[in-house]
Amino acid sequence: MSETTHAKLINEITNKLIDEGTLIEAGFVIFLDKEGLSKERLSYEQIEPLRLAFFCGAQHLFGTITTMLDEGTEPTDADLRKMDSILHELQRFVETLKSRHASPKTSAARE
Repeated sequence: MSETTHAKLINEITNKLIDEGTLIEAGFVIFLDKEGLSKERLSYEQIEPLRLAFFCGAQHLFGTITTMLDEGTEPTDADLRKMDSILHELQRFVETLKSRHASPKTSAARE
Protein backbone atom coordinates (compact mmCIF):
# COMPACT_ATOMS: atom_id res chain seq x y z
CA MET A 1 0.00 0.00 0.00
CA SER A 2 1.40 3.38 -0.96
CA GLU A 3 1.92 6.11 1.62
CA THR A 4 -0.79 8.22 0.01
CA THR A 5 -3.29 5.33 0.01
CA HIS A 6 -2.41 4.50 3.61
CA ALA A 7 -2.87 8.13 4.73
CA LYS A 8 -6.19 8.32 2.85
CA LEU A 9 -7.43 5.12 4.53
CA ILE A 10 -6.44 6.40 7.99
CA ASN A 11 -8.25 9.68 7.28
CA GLU A 12 -11.40 7.82 6.16
CA ILE A 13 -11.38 5.58 9.25
CA THR A 14 -10.75 8.54 11.55
CA ASN A 15 -13.62 10.51 10.02
CA LYS A 16 -15.94 7.49 10.33
CA LEU A 17 -15.04 7.09 14.01
CA ILE A 18 -15.59 10.82 14.60
CA ASP A 19 -18.99 10.62 12.89
CA GLU A 20 -19.90 7.66 15.13
CA GLY A 21 -18.63 9.43 18.26
CA THR A 22 -16.15 6.66 19.05
CA LEU A 23 -12.76 8.10 18.11
CA ILE A 24 -11.33 8.04 21.63
CA GLU A 25 -12.75 4.61 22.43
CA ALA A 26 -11.13 3.28 19.23
CA GLY A 27 -7.86 4.86 20.30
CA PHE A 28 -8.14 3.07 23.63
CA VAL A 29 -8.71 -0.27 21.88
CA ILE A 30 -5.64 0.40 19.72
CA PHE A 31 -3.68 1.27 22.88
CA LEU A 32 -4.68 -2.06 24.47
CA ASP A 33 -3.68 -3.92 21.32
CA LYS A 34 -0.30 -2.17 21.10
CA GLU A 35 0.37 -3.11 24.72
CA GLY A 36 -0.54 -6.74 24.05
CA LEU A 37 -3.66 -6.48 26.18
CA SER A 38 -7.19 -7.45 25.30
CA LYS A 39 -10.64 -7.35 26.81
CA GLU A 40 -10.68 -11.14 26.53
CA ARG A 41 -7.54 -11.58 28.65
CA LEU A 42 -8.16 -8.92 31.30
CA SER A 43 -11.03 -8.40 33.69
CA TYR A 44 -13.15 -5.27 33.86
CA GLU A 45 -11.34 -4.33 37.08
CA GLN A 46 -8.01 -4.44 35.23
CA ILE A 47 -9.11 -2.62 32.09
CA GLU A 48 -11.26 0.13 33.64
CA PRO A 49 -8.38 2.02 35.37
CA LEU A 50 -6.50 2.07 32.06
CA ARG A 51 -9.60 3.36 30.24
CA LEU A 52 -10.12 5.96 32.95
CA ALA A 53 -6.56 7.26 32.56
CA PHE A 54 -6.81 7.23 28.77
CA PHE A 55 -10.07 9.20 28.70
CA CYS A 56 -8.91 11.59 31.44
CA GLY A 57 -5.91 12.45 29.27
CA ALA A 58 -8.16 12.97 26.26
CA GLN A 59 -10.55 15.12 28.31
CA HIS A 60 -7.67 17.26 29.58
CA LEU A 61 -6.27 17.78 26.11
CA PHE A 62 -9.61 18.55 24.51
CA GLY A 63 -10.53 20.95 27.33
CA THR A 64 -7.22 22.73 26.86
CA ILE A 65 -7.67 22.98 23.09
CA THR A 66 -11.15 24.45 23.42
CA THR A 67 -9.97 27.16 25.81
CA MET A 68 -6.88 28.12 23.81
CA LEU A 69 -8.41 28.71 20.39
CA ASP A 70 -7.68 32.15 19.00
CA GLU A 71 -10.50 34.63 18.77
CA GLY A 72 -11.53 35.64 15.29
CA THR A 73 -10.42 32.40 13.66
CA GLU A 74 -13.28 30.98 11.65
CA PRO A 75 -13.35 27.19 11.64
CA THR A 76 -15.07 25.36 8.80
CA ASP A 77 -18.38 23.57 9.25
CA ALA A 78 -16.51 20.26 9.00
CA ASP A 79 -14.08 21.36 11.74
CA LEU A 80 -16.97 22.26 14.01
CA ARG A 81 -18.73 18.96 13.33
CA LYS A 82 -15.59 16.98 14.16
CA MET A 83 -14.88 18.91 17.34
CA ASP A 84 -18.54 18.60 18.37
CA SER A 85 -18.41 14.82 17.88
CA ILE A 86 -15.33 14.52 20.08
CA LEU A 87 -16.90 16.80 22.67
CA HIS A 88 -20.04 14.64 22.85
CA GLU A 89 -17.99 11.47 23.21
CA LEU A 90 -16.07 12.97 26.12
CA GLN A 91 -19.24 14.36 27.69
CA ARG A 92 -20.71 10.85 27.69
CA PHE A 93 -17.55 9.61 29.42
CA VAL A 94 -17.70 12.38 32.04
CA GLU A 95 -21.37 11.62 32.78
CA THR A 96 -20.55 7.92 33.19
CA LEU A 97 -17.68 8.83 35.49
CA LYS A 98 -19.85 11.19 37.54
CA SER A 99 -22.59 8.61 38.01
CA ARG A 100 -20.08 5.93 38.91
CA HIS A 101 -18.41 8.08 41.56
CA ALA A 102 -21.46 9.91 42.88
CA SER A 103 -22.09 9.66 46.59
CA PRO A 104 -25.29 7.88 47.66
CA LYS A 105 -26.69 11.25 48.76
CA THR A 106 -25.98 12.79 45.32
CA SER A 107 -27.42 9.77 43.50
CA ALA A 108 -30.63 9.89 45.54
CA ALA A 109 -31.05 13.60 44.80
CA ARG A 110 -30.95 12.89 41.03
CA GLU A 111 -33.76 10.31 41.19
